[in-house]
Amino acid sequence: MYDTFIFDLDGTLVTLEMDFKTLRKELEEILCSHGLPEDKITWEISIVDSLDQFREEMAILELDGDSAVNDVIARVYEYEVERAEHTVAIPGAHETLSHLREKGYKIAVATRNNRDAALVSLENAGLLPYIDTLLSREDAERLKPHPDQFERALKLLGTSPERAIVVGDYTYEITAGNILGCLTIGVLSGGGNEDDLKEADIIVESVAELRYFF
Repeated sequence: MYDTFIFDLDGTLVTLEMDFKTLRKELEEILCSHGLPEDKITWEISIVDSLDQFREEMAILELDGDSAVNDVIARVYEYEVERAEHTVAIPGAHETLSHLREKGYKIAVATRNNRDAALVSLENAGLLPYIDTLLSREDAERLKPHPDQFERALKLLGTSPERAIVVGDYTYEITAGNILGCLTIGVLSGGGNEDDLKEADIIVESVAELRYFF
């Protein structure tokens, strides 16, 4: 029997518009100001996943990579909080979370965002009262698709993977959930399409549908 839901945040419970092209341009200017040549700046899918690479490139050039990366992290943190002020709930999220709480399910959110931004997003969307525990990127050494955040959420909530349901809009959540042996549900309300979510046990349009199954 399932007793816990672990939700992704952006694209799953809330809509959060992020202009990553503009942000990356700002971050490139920061890195260049620390001496890193523009042709050495390449991005992984996630900005956070690119930071170690920048440190390595700057170490080769005998530059202060830690200082540069700290400035990048500070700007990303600031930007995430700025954008979180404009968060809205995915249609049906309120009703689904309320239903799950009434049914006695424990509810966790695991996000790659910083904690302050995640709290602002949940509060602005009116979803914070439904959440039992929040895991942000400060809460794990390795982020999704590694399952570290999910493992910690399960420990905090006193449950086990086979009793947990992971819900997310991208391959990161599905991969992490599958590694642990959780039931995985992909939602098409965010950045992922059916091909991205093909490893999920179930695919639905959005979290609005979950209250009809649980």
